[in-house]
Amino acid sequence: MIIMKRFSILILGILSLFVLQVDKGYAQTPDELTLTIEVVNSLTQEDFANAFEILTLNNDISALTNEELERKTVIIINDIYQSKQNKITPFIFGIPLNETEVLLAANYPYEAAAAYSSSDVAKQRVAALFTAPLADHGNANAFKHAYWNVEMSFHLTQRFTKMFADAHEANASGLAKEMDLYNNEYGRNLFLRMVSENKNLTAKQAETELLKRISNGNLLRKVGEQLRNTDGTGRK
Repeated sequence: MIIMKRFSILILGILSLFVLQVDKGYAQTPDELTLTIEVVNSLTQEDFANAFEILTLNNDISALTNEELERKTVIIINDIYQSKQNKITPFIFGIPLNETEVLLAANYPYEAAAAYSSSDVAKQRVAALFTAPLADHGNANAFKHAYWNVEMSFHLTQRFTKMFADAHEANASGLAKEMDLYNNEYGRNLFLRMVSENKNLTAKQAETELLKRISNGNLLRKVGEQLRNTDGTGRK
């Protein structure tokens, strides 16, 4: 399964590079920088993650302008869309993309690829670290949201990290929304503090510090109809 996935990513990457070479002489247009709603509504979290992997494997991201990043991402994502035999509803953290997320992804393709690739990483890490990774409102969920924001911060500006995190909560309400927004912001602020002290900050270092802070009660979880501080329970 892993070999087949890697092979598919490699083929899509080669196709995308070919298209980019052929298209080099064309003038940039706004349509080349955005995705259609139909395409976004047909993508899964894994599709975004694959697009980001193809992009980063075949390009020096730091050497590209924002316009070039958007344009290359659109080509890759449209290739993925065309290759899909079944058009299915995308799921981020097990929930379909809401209207706000769809519009953001359509207008900011590169940022969406980075954001939802980051959510895929967060999902993998919570599954590796917690006994009940899919449980809502507990320590695992607090980690997932905070770590998602940390991971996004490695790739995106704080403006876009907050935009995508807030968009995910657009249809939420009550204590659950308050909890998620708090933990999202905590993750962003933790990244900013740590990277200011260590310009070579790694995801593993940020993860270790975040787990420590969850055990120390710095994040929030929902217990019944109350928000309470996180603790060290639920770890593998």
